[in-house]
Amino acid sequence: MPEVEWSEKERAFAEELSKYEQQWVAILRSGEEETIVGNGKSIREARLVAEGKGFKEVVFLKVPSSHVAFIPSAGLLL
Repeated sequence: MPEVEWSEKERAFAEELSKYEQQWVAILRSGEEETIVGNGKSIREARLVAEGKGFKEVVFLKVPSSHVAFIPSAGLLL
């Protein structure tokens, strides 16, 4: 399997996410940019932090442990 090459922006975002291991994060997408605007032990906590900063249209992600393989699935290609 070929190694995936990440852009500098993707690498920086992955590094930022690693600070929130085992937490929920609220992510604001603006065009091609993604910014973490809230975090917490629960999705509710992350939502409240984001909303407290004025962000209501966000996406939530539970950041896995760096000791566990994470394979996102957007659907199977047959």
